[in-house]
Amino acid sequence: MRAPDSTESSAASPVEKEKRAPVTGETATLVRPSRAQQFIARRMVQAHSEIPSFNVTAKIEMSGVNELRLRLKQTAQSPVPSVTDIIVGATARTLRAFPMFNSSYAEEQFVLHERVNIGIAVALSDLLVVPTVFDADRLTLDEIALTTVQLVQGARARTLKPAELGGGTFTISNLGMFGIESFTPIVNPPQAAILGVGRTAENLSLEDGVLVQRPRALFSLSCDHRLVYGADAARFLQHLGEVLQEPEQLLDAPQKTQEESNE
Repeated sequence: MRAPDSTESSAASPVEKEKRAPVTGETATLVRPSRAQQFIARRMVQAHSEIPSFNVTAKIEMSGVNELRLRLKQTAQSPVPSVTDIIVGATARTLRAFPMFNSSYAEEQFVLHERVNIGIAVALSDLLVVPTVFDADRLTLDEIALTTVQLVQGARARTLKPAELGGGTFTISNLGMFGIESFTPIVNPPQAAILGVGRTAENLSLEDGVLVQRPRALFSLSCDHRLVYGADAARFLQHLGEVLQEPEQLLDAPQKTQEESNE
C-alpha cells in the first residue's frame, strides 16, 4: 500500500466551492483525494474483492523484548532498536522458516520470493506509506534500527524515493504506540500476509498453579487463503513468539546457508 510517487503533494485538495452532498442534501465541502490517496483506495478495493483472506491472533510474551531494549538503552547505543525493529528482525527470521508467507499468488501460480523485504506501515497526517526494509533476514538488529530510522524520517519528510516504497514481500503494521489492543490488517496485494501488532500490556496467567504477571501483546496475522492455511498461520505465530522470547539472537548476523557459503 504505497503511493505511486512520494515526491508529489499528497495533501487532499478541496473543491473551490461547496456543493450539494449526495446523500442527505445538506451543504458540505467535497474533498478531492490526491493521486496517492486514490491509489491506496484502489488497492484496498482490490485486496477486499480479490483476496480470500482470513485472520488468526495470538498473544505473545514480550518479556525478552523489553529486557533487551532496556539493556541496549543502558549502553547508550544510538539508535536504540524499537519494539518494531525487533519484530521486523524476528519476523524476517520466521519468514525464512516459513517461505510460503514470503510468497505471492499470480496467474494461478505460487511465486516464492528469494529476498525477504519487509514493509513497515507508517501513518502520516493524510496518508499511509509502507517503506521497505530490504533483505531484512540478512541484517543484524542494529542494521535494521538504522534502516528504519532513515525510512521513517524520509516518510515524514516525504522525501522517500519510489524504489524505497516498493518491492515488499511482507508487511508489518504496529499500532501499539497508539494504545490499540488489536486490529485486523488488510493484506497488501500481491503479498501473502500482513502482521498487525497491538500494544504490550501486563497480563495475569496461571502457570503451574501460580498466578504470574507478564507483558504480552496481541499479534494478528491476516493471510491470503490461496497461499497459506489456518494451521500454517498458527505455526508461523508460534515460531515468531519463540524468536521474540530470545531476541538476543537478532543482534548477530544470520548464519549463511551452505548454498550461500559456496557462492
